[in-house]
Amino acid sequence: MSYSDPKELIRARKLIEEAKFEEALQLVNEFGEKKDLSSDEQISYYTLKSILAGFFFNKIECLEYAEKAYHASGKLENSLLLLDVYIQMANGLGWHLKTNEANEFIQKSEELLKILPQEPSTELIKRRATIMWLKGYQYRQRGDYEKEKEFAELALKLREELDLKVDISFSLIQL
Repeated sequence: MSYSDPKELIRARKLIEEAKFEEALQLVNEFGEKKDLSSDEQISYYTLKSILAGFFFNKIECLEYAEKAYHASGKLENSLLLLDVYIQMANGLGWHLKTNEANEFIQKSEELLKILPQEPSTELIKRRATIMWLKGYQYRQRGDYEKEKEFAELALKLREELDLKVDISFSLIQL
C-alpha cells in the first residue's frame, strides 16, 4: 500500500533535496497548523519535522518528532510512509547513541523495503541509500570503520545514481 503526500509536503521534500531547509521548515510548519490533518498527513508532518530537525542538528527534536510519527503509525500497513517512520526512528535514536534500538529500526526498514516493490524505484533507492548510510553510522559507533566505509560507499553510489546532492554530501562527509 502506498501513500501520497499533499502538494505542500511534496514541495517541502523537494526543497530539502535542494538544501533549502529554512523554506522547507516554513512550509512544513504552515502545513502543521491546519486543523483537519488526516492520520497519514500527521505522520508525514512529524516525519518531515524529524528530518528537518536532523538537518538543523537538533537531535532532541529529531527523536521527538520521529517518536510522534512512530506512535501515530500504529495502524499503518506496509507502506512507504511506514518505511519513512522506521528510518527516522533509526536516525533519531542514532543521534542519541542508542545503537541497539536504532539497529532494530534499521532491520525493520530493510525488511519492509523488500516487500514494497510497487513503489516508484527512485523512492525505494532513496530510502535504501539512507538505510545504508545509517548502517554505516552504526558501524562507526561500534568502531568498525571498515564496515562503515563499505556501507557509506554503497549509500554514496545509490545517491549519485539519483543525483541527490545533499545526501551525496552527507555520504562524502561519512567517508
